[in-house]
Amino acid sequence: MNTYFKLRDTLKTVINEEKFNNTVTSGNIANVMAILNKQVIFPLANIQINSSTVEAQTISYNVTIFYLDLVDFSKDEQTDLFNGNDNTDDVIATQEQLSINVLRKLQRDSRFNQEFEIFGVMSLEHFEETLKDKLAGVAATLDIVLKTDMTICS
Repeated sequence: MNTYFKLRDTLKTVINEEKFNNTVTSGNIANVMAILNKQVIFPLANIQINSSTVEAQTISYNVTIFYLDLVDFSKDEQTDLFNGNDNTDDVIATQEQLSINVLRKLQRDSRFNQEFEIFGVMSLEHFEETLKDKLAGVAATLDIVLKTDMTICS
């Protein structure tokens, strides 16, 4: 139980240190999206711990962090079919860079890499979602391994 909260809280800390993010939430993204309201300050990151694998001395967590922001629309007439009439590409590019910044910090910051190990690669899935407003961003999925202090005798 300690490792679950340690992982969640550490991810929140690292994301909060980034200047291109304003709000951090956790839990199932569908539930978070259902309760979003105008009081949420975007850009937003949502931490979703998908699963865990327990071994003798470690616990591996599969985590998806959704980085998302509101899409702005231009009031000008759309004339460019390639770029469109909004900033979706800018939002996706910014959120992608934010996800990379968080990954790099986890990999090299001594506060975190003594207890955490990124296993394998991080995959990014770009998305656009229209609810009340149009949102865009990336879903970053990665595996993070933590040492556990639990023993067979505990």
